[in-house]
Amino acid sequence: MYENLVHDNNLANFAPKGNIVGTVPQGTGILLLAANHVEISRNEIRDNRTLGVCIASYHITEKRIRDKEYYPYPTAISIHDNSFSRKRVRATHRGRMGLLFRFKLRFGRNVPDILYDGILDRQLAGGKGGYPDTSRICIRNNGNARFASLDAENDFRNITTDMAPFDCRIEVNTHRRTGQLP
Repeated sequence: MYENLVHDNNLANFAPKGNIVGTVPQGTGILLLAANHVEISRNEIRDNRTLGVCIASYHITEKRIRDKEYYPYPTAISIHDNSFSRKRVRATHRGRMGLLFRFKLRFGRNVPDILYDGILDRQLAGGKGGYPDTSRICIRNNGNARFASLDAENDFRNITTDMAPFDCRIEVNTHRRTGQLP
């Protein structure tokens, strides 16, 4: 996804009740839910009331996975060279994810522009606590964008705004020949 204007995505969520899209808070610019091999670059992301970009595992929805072939973790994500801006308004607190911002995280008017839930595929991460270079989440050169990694799998105990571990480059190959993830 590149060279787009993602703005004012603040309408009420229209998804039918029970639909996974219905869990996305209004005011979300871009949500990468269990996405793999995605590059977001050279976009202007502005005035989305809740947040600019969210990178999340399917597990954040707390819904059961019924398809044993489904891969629920985001991997090989590159978010770079975008511009972010947002008016200082309170984020939307409707829906499960919106309530997360309000009660668990208490961001109020300061929800970061880029959020990562921090839920890792432990098998892929191994004992190092991070993904191999080909599967990393890379976030760089996004101006003054604010960031938070939520450590959601550990009940949000280690929320960090340190973007340094994510300052990397990754070749995002969106046309994988193997057909296997990650």
